[in-house]
Amino acid sequence: MHLGLRFLAFLAASLAALSLSAQAPPLETVDVLVCRYFDAATDDARAAVLKTIKQRQDITVAQVEDAIRRGVFYKPQPSGTITKKITVEFDGSQTDCTFWIPPGYDPGKSYGALVLMHGTGGTGAGYVNRWLGYVQNRNMIIVAPTQVTGRDEINGTPFGKGHGYGTHEIERSVPISALNAARRIYHIDSDCVTIAGTSMGGHAAWDSVLTRTDYFSGAIAEAGIPFVEGFQIAKYFFLDNLFQARMWVGQGTPDKDQPKVNREATDRLRRMGYAVEYRQYDGHRHGTYRGDSDKALDFVLAGKRDVYCKKIVKIVHRLAHGRAYWVRIDKIKGLEWDPRKRINIKIKDPISNAELLKRAEARVKKQLARVDAEVLPNNVLSIKTRKVAKLTVFLHDKLVDMSKPITIRVNGQTRYRKRRFRRDVGVMLEEVRREYDTGRIFHNSVTLRVY
Repeated sequence: MHLGLRFLAFLAASLAALSLSAQAPPLETVDVLVCRYFDAATDDARAAVLKTIKQRQDITVAQVEDAIRRGVFYKPQPSGTITKKITVEFDGSQTDCTFWIPPGYDPGKSYGALVLMHGTGGTGAGYVNRWLGYVQNRNMIIVAPTQVTGRDEINGTPFGKGHGYGTHEIERSVPISALNAARRIYHIDSDCVTIAGTSMGGHAAWDSVLTRTDYFSGAIAEAGIPFVEGFQIAKYFFLDNLFQARMWVGQGTPDKDQPKVNREATDRLRRMGYAVEYRQYDGHRHGTYRGDSDKALDFVLAGKRDVYCKKIVKIVHRLAHGRAYWVRIDKIKGLEWDPRKRINIKIKDPISNAELLKRAEARVKKQLARVDAEVLPNNVLSIKTRKVAKLTVFLHDKLVDMSKPITIRVNGQTRYRKRRFRRDVGVMLEEVRREYDTGRIFHNSVTLRVY
C-alpha cells in the first residue's frame, strides 16, 4: 500500500510537470527577438517585440547590442553583380543602384563597402568596372548608384541630359540613400565605408565626405574638387570636418583650375594634421588614374571610423548635414546660409581682390553653424557651439561611464550636473533601425536647447 501511494504521487507530479511544460514554451533567444524587431512590418509589431525584450529580466542591454553588432537579422544573399531600384530619401524618387557582392557572401560576417559615384553621362553599372579589379580580394561590397538629374545650386533648375554636379540636396542624398539601401540587405561594416568618384563623381565624393563625414571612413576623389554652394567663397570652409576621414585626391593636368584648388585643399588638410594624400598626374588631363588605384585603397582603408571619438568638429550650412558621430544639430539659430544673397562689404580705401575675398569669407563663416565637442575626464562632455539653437547628444559606455553620473556643459554652462542616464534598449534599437548602421550604437540620448 505504501509503495502504491508513492507511485501515485510520483505519477501525479510527472503529469503536473508535463502540463506546465506544455503551457510554457521555451523562451525566445535574444537573437530571435532582435531578428523579429528588425523584420517587423509595422510600428505596432516592433513595439510588441520591444515590450517583450524589456519585460525579460534575463536579457541585458549588452546582449542586445552584441546581437546587433553581429548582424543577426541579415539573411543569405546571392553573390555577383546585381542592379536594383533604390529610393532617393530626399524626395522618394527612384534610381538604379548596382551592387557587387563577393563570392561566398556570408551574412554572419561584416564587409567593408566602396560607394562609387560615376562621371557626367555615366551610370552606376558602367562605373563598377573602374574599381572591381581592385576590390575583389579586399572583402568589400561595391555600391554604385546612378546619379539623378543635377540641379543648379542656386535656383534648383535641372541641368538636363549630360548634367554636372550641382550640390543640390537631391544629388547629395543619392550616395547616402544607396549606402542605407545596401545596409538593409547586406551586412556592411559601417566603420569601413569609402566613397570614390571620378569627375562629377569626384565632386560628389568630396562633397559627401565634407558634409556627411560620419558616414565614411575615407574618400577617393579623381578629377573632382571640394564643390559646395557658393564655391568661390566656401570651397575650403568645411575641411575641418575631415578630422578622422582619410582623403586621397588624384588630379591630372591641365584641367582648368582644378589642380590649383586641390593642391590648396590638400595643403590645408595637411597643415591641420589630417590624413591626406595628393597625387598629380601631369599630362593626364581630366579623368581616371588607374595606376595608383591599389595605393589609394590601401591609404583610405588604413583607418576606420570611430563613432565614439573623443573630439568632434562639425561645420554645416544645411540642417540636413547636422549629424556628427555622437552629436546632432537639430536646429540652426536664425536662417541657413543662402549663397544667393549678396555679400555687402564697406570699403574706405582701395583693396586687392585677395583682401576682398578674405573679408567676404570671414563674413560668410559667421553664418555657418559649428559644433566643437569633447570628452573630458571625470565623465564630462563639453560642447561649444556657434549659430546652433538645439542639439542632441548621444551616450554610450565607450564615451562615458554610464554607471556613474554624467556632466554635460554647453558653451561653458553646466546643463546637466552629475546626472544619471539609464541604458535604454529602445533608444538603441530604434537609432540603429533608422539606417541599419550597426556600428553607430548608443544607449541613450539627450536633447538640449542652446541659449
